[in-house]
Amino acid sequence: MKWIDPSEEDIDRALIFIYGPPYTGKTLTSIMTLPKPLLYFGCEPKGLDRTCKGHIDLPALKKSGNFKHGRPESYEDLCDTLAKNEDMIVEKFKAVLFDGITFFMGVDLLGEIQVETGKAGIFNATERPLINSSRTDQTGYGGLATLMNRLCKLIGNIAARGPVVVLTAQQTEDPKWNRELSAGPALAGKKFGEEFPGFFDMIGRVEKREDKDGRVVWPPNVWFESGKDESFTARWSGPTLEQPYFEMDWGKILAYTGKQI
Repeated sequence: MKWIDPSEEDIDRALIFIYGPPYTGKTLTSIMTLPKPLLYFGCEPKGLDRTCKGHIDLPALKKSGNFKHGRPESYEDLCDTLAKNEDMIVEKFKAVLFDGITFFMGVDLLGEIQVETGKAGIFNATERPLINSSRTDQTGYGGLATLMNRLCKLIGNIAARGPVVVLTAQQTEDPKWNRELSAGPALAGKKFGEEFPGFFDMIGRVEKREDKDGRVVWPPNVWFESGKDESFTARWSGPTLEQPYFEMDWGKILAYTGKQI
């Protein structure tokens, strides 16, 4: 137990989870508007150059020292990187972006669990090797939630020390982990979907913004309240909202919360 001395400065934490359909601007807008220097973890195998083309001079941003880009090779690689480099991350970067948690959880991490399951011989690997190599038992899904909770704790440790931390995910309709919602993050399994809101200070749903002629305009909107019907996952920690959404500019959103950068 660490008892907090009243004289110690209280860090205003900003640990944020956003989700939305593909091509709504989650990644591009976050890179453009998050405080710099920015540490970027690409958690899905998409070309960031293509995402930024025509909007951000990525080579120049990297050369300036305001952007560092990494791709985790595995779950343990990401966890080890965060644990061993926590002090460096906190000292050097004002923001950290984990881009593509849906892919990382549902493909990379779940794939690692499935490989272990196959090697352990839990399923009959002699008659249907391809099918069995892609199956996961309930123990595996429970393990998936435990591993994601561990990752969120490591990420939370960084956010607790000052940097703004944002995670992005894809949206799914009628999420399996809560059938009462019409939309939510696309998360594998059920247990983590039920538990993940407790880790985050803000959860926002990103949607395209259109002008009166139906043309998409930048930036998109991000909703932090879902209304009385609570039809989608959202959470807000901060001053009372004047409206349930913001135009997605992290500088303005963080200024509204009073977060000191």
